[in-house]
Amino acid sequence: MKGRQIKRLISFLETGQVCRENISIISMVPGMLRFTQQYDQLVLQILERMYKQAEPIDQYSKDKKAVRKTLVEHAVWLSSMASAYSTDINSHATGCFFNWSYTSLFRKRDLVLIPLCTIIYDKLKEHQEHLKDYGIKKKDVALLFDLTQQFQKLFIKPRLGVMGRAVETQFLTEHIDEASVLLYEKMDKMLPCFRQYPEFCKVYMESRNQKTYADPKGILEKKIKDFYLAPQVRVSRRKKKMGVEGMEVLAEE
Repeated sequence: MKGRQIKRLISFLETGQVCRENISIISMVPGMLRFTQQYDQLVLQILERMYKQAEPIDQYSKDKKAVRKTLVEHAVWLSSMASAYSTDINSHATGCFFNWSYTSLFRKRDLVLIPLCTIIYDKLKEHQEHLKDYGIKKKDVALLFDLTQQFQKLFIKPRLGVMGRAVETQFLTEHIDEASVLLYEKMDKMLPCFRQYPEFCKVYMESRNQKTYADPKGILEKKIKDFYLAPQVRVSRRKKKMGVEGMEVLAEE
C-alpha cells in the first residue's frame, strides 16, 4: 500500500472503532447503524485485498535463480562431452550446438535460455546412442529436459503474481473509494442526529482527520489487531495466513 492509502486506512479503522465503542448511541438511529455495519464490511474487504496485494513473490525469484544455475551448469556439463563427440566425428554442424561455456550460457536472458536449452536437449537426444560412449547417460539428458521445464514454470509464476497484484491493487483502490463515499455521503451527514451527544461527535470527527505518524505501518498493524478483536467482528471459519478470509461483521442484537 502507498503512504496515502495507509493514512486513509488508519483513519477508516479509527472511525470504525469510535462507532463500535459508541454502538449504544448509534443504535438509536437505525440508518446510522446499518451504515456502520456496511462500513465494517468494506473495511474487511479492504484488509483482504491489502494482504492479497502484499503476498510475496520473492520466493519464486529465489527458486528461479537456484534452478537457473543448476540448469546452466548441467547444460554446459553435457555440452562439453557432446562437443568432444562432435570433434571426434569431425562434425562442425553438430559441434556448434554444444559450444557453450558457463558464462556465455548464463548471461543469456531467460527468454533466450529456455529455447537454447531445449535445442541442446533435442540435439543430445538425436545423438544419444553415440554419446553414451562419451559419458552421457540417458538419465543425464532426461534431467536437462526436466530442469528446462522446471525453470520455464518458475519463469512464468512471478509474472502471474505481478498480474495478480495489479488486479488486487485495482480492487483495493475501488474498496477504499467505496468506503470514502460511505463516510462522506452517508455517515458524516448523519452526525447531526447525535447533537445531544457532543463527546461522541467530537471523537468521531477527530477520527476522520488523517494524521501524520512517525511509524504509520506500526500504527496500522495495531489498529488492524484491535479491529479483529472487536466484539462486532468474529471469525466464521479458520483464518488463513493473516486472518482476513472468513471474517464477517455481526449485527447488533
